[in-house]
Amino acid sequence: VYAGAIVVLFLFVIMLLGVDRTDDLEVDPLTGQRTAAIVAGVLLAGGLTALFLAADITGAPSSVAAIDDAVPNVTQVARAMFTDYLWAFEITSVLLVIAVVGAVALARHNRDAYLDVDEDGTPSGEAAS
Repeated sequence: VYAGAIVVLFLFVIMLLGVDRTDDLEVDPLTGQRTAAIVAGVLLAGGLTALFLAADITGAPSSVAAIDDAVPNVTQVARAMFTDYLWAFEITSVLLVIAVVGAVALARHNRDAYLDVDEDGTPSGEAAS
């Protein structure tokens, strides 16, 4: 659940920041980024394929002890999260709230920076205060 919340947080940050109207989308600011992404993707796919093919799947029973069936797994995770890892959990949640507030502040600042934008994407008018 918490990992899903982090993914939603990143989605909101990307959505709120968006693309500035004055940005030129025809100019590639990071030259070679597409090539590097393709190379990294091919290397990652090759590495995962090699790991999958090299895996020794025997069907033998696990040597790890079984989880206690008397206590549900969710209860064990919740107990550990709110006792042993309480401070890490709280600090992470505060950092996520700060990130959302910062994203909203940046999005509003960029949106209100100019009163109007011409058809060619250049700002016109006085800067908003």
